[in-house]
Amino acid sequence: VLHPYMYRQEVQAQDNKEASLKIQEMLPEGDIFLGHQTISGFIVDGLPTERFEEPVLDKEFLKERYKFSAIGHIHQPADTERYNMVLTGSVFTSEVNEYAKYLWTLDTNDYSFREIKIEQRQIIKLVDPIDPILELTPTNNIVKVEVTERKTNIEDLKKKLLRFDGSILVENYPNERASVTVQGDIN
Repeated sequence: VLHPYMYRQEVQAQDNKEASLKIQEMLPEGDIFLGHQTISGFIVDGLPTERFEEPVLDKEFLKERYKFSAIGHIHQPADTERYNMVLTGSVFTSEVNEYAKYLWTLDTNDYSFREIKIEQRQIIKLVDPIDPILELTPTNNIVKVEVTERKTNIEDLKKKLLRFDGSILVENYPNERASVTVQGDIN
């Protein structure tokens, strides 16, 4: 079963709880569920997925209905073997300090799965970096540099940031409005 992300408006629901139930009623039976929707019973950035402002499919429903489920939408991967499912996470880096990205393989004979770590560009955050830190940071990454001290030579720093695949420079001085400069390919 292949399930794309669905908004509550698509199932003409009054609220997200009703949408979740309607979406679950629409799902056909099958052995494997590949879905792009939030699943209940997980914590993302300290918030239970049940509190998300969107339709959330019930983890127990999926566990009972399918032999295996692979779920996208939540960007952080999670090994959920005891539920016979995997939260795949995203293969693209979109947040500072995301380090682990994976591809997943499924053995359809026994529904076991394994993760394969993939290399990706990271977004590394540096606050008021000194030259040795910049020199030790791998160039094949995106750096997000926050400057909080007025004494920093911004033009010099911009030149040093050109060695990276991409950079974001945030001037965030106390009691002043922040300024953001983007250089290079940050996609």
